[in-house]
Amino acid sequence: MSTFDIELDKAEYNAGETVTGKLITSAGRDLQLVDLKLSAFGAEFIIVSGEPKSLQLLRLQLNQVSDSNFEEFNVLFSKDLSRFLYSALEKKSPSLTSRTRIKIPKGKRAIPFEFTIPPDALQSYQGKHVYIVYKVNVGAGQLELNRNFSKCSMFRVRNPRSSAEVDDKATILQDDDPKADLPPTESEAHVTFDLKGKAKFSQGEAIDGMLVLKNLNAKDVRKIRLSLVGIEYATAYAKTIGFKKKTIIEQYDQNIASSKLKDGMESINFKFHISPEAQMSYVGRHSEFYWELTAKLDVARGRDLICERRVQIVSK
Repeated sequence: MSTFDIELDKAEYNAGETVTGKLITSAGRDLQLVDLKLSAFGAEFIIVSGEPKSLQLLRLQLNQVSDSNFEEFNVLFSKDLSRFLYSALEKKSPSLTSRTRIKIPKGKRAIPFEFTIPPDALQSYQGKHVYIVYKVNVGAGQLELNRNFSKCSMFRVRNPRSSAEVDDKATILQDDDPKADLPPTESEAHVTFDLKGKAKFSQGEAIDGMLVLKNLNAKDVRKIRLSLVGIEYATAYAKTIGFKKKTIIEQYDQNIASSKLKDGMESINFKFHISPEAQMSYVGRHSEFYWELTAKLDVARGRDLICERRVQIVSK
């Protein structure tokens, strides 16, 4: 019996860090292989249909070395590590066009390898329609059995320096209602956020801000509900015409007690604590994860008011 296993020294790495590991080969007899290749890659996948996939199922699809299972497939980086194999086996690395035969000697051996993750790599992510995945893969053809095999080991990437452009709307998402951008008139009651000039916050940090009231008496506000909403936005055009999907992945809510609202108040202070485990913001080619801070005001003798502000959450 023959087996190939990939052992990584860690399960999670930072962008820009060097990944180290070993390819473990175990052969009950000499093996004749063709096109033996060891590689590492990261990719952004968009999956339109079906329920969220487990990493185990996604790993099976990745082992097929095909993008046919995905509506969009964007390679973030790819590195050929085969030189480590051929060096350990004292063989010259093949050219890109050759079908090189190679013998794996009987017995067990560990072949070390390493590679560096690009410093601008997107962080790993598993959502509803979006997956950002990193893996090391070994594959070859086995001549005696006339079959191919592939084995992969997945690892996670964190990027504390990952950035996402912050404005009042998602970078990709455009509001379908043109009236949504119309500002209130001078006489209309409305509310806005004042976050003291900040738009970027760390995991575990508190958003210290205020709601600024215009043409509105605080005593007429019966209830205020603050929400911090993490939104996945996915697009796909390769196989699906015009797929655009906005999905709420995380949501945290907080109420401001009406007892804190006094007559004549022009602003209402608040402090909203961000979860230390909140997903970090990112912008990819086909997807984006962003956060919206929302305030909903239940107003007596008037329509309810809503204000939104997009914020970025980065690594703590």
